[in-house]
Amino acid sequence: MTLTSLFAGEKADFFKGYGLMQEGKYEEAIKEFKGVMDAGGSNKAPACSNLALCYERLKLYKDSIAVWQEYLTLKTSGADNVKTHIKYLEALIQAEALITEGKVPLAMQLFEQTAGDNYAGSPIRRIALEKLENHYKEVL
Repeated sequence: MTLTSLFAGEKADFFKGYGLMQEGKYEEAIKEFKGVMDAGGSNKAPACSNLALCYERLKLYKDSIAVWQEYLTLKTSGADNVKTHIKYLEALIQAEALITEGKVPLAMQLFEQTAGDNYAGSPIRRIALEKLENHYKEVL
């Protein structure tokens, strides 16, 4: 018996989406989480946050920001963390655009100033900096 078979309807869709997300099948998980959100109910906020994370994993940062903003309308606990994370994503978008223009030092500076303090020691920050550095190496 699987976890999804224990629940019916929206909960089954939520757990199916979560399982798909854990397997790295983000496109499929997105469909499940959107279904849960459309249905409403008690799993709408968790589905919303997981949907935003799926978009991030696919580097669809603008979509992720839009979903995080919707999340803020559903749930107020943790709002400061979500707002900080949105600023991080916005800085990442700007930094990636600067890298594309060949302005890597400016991109790193922008990212560090905007997200650095809030994500000091964070694996997210480390991964983002690695991505920026790898992108820089590819451009050269």
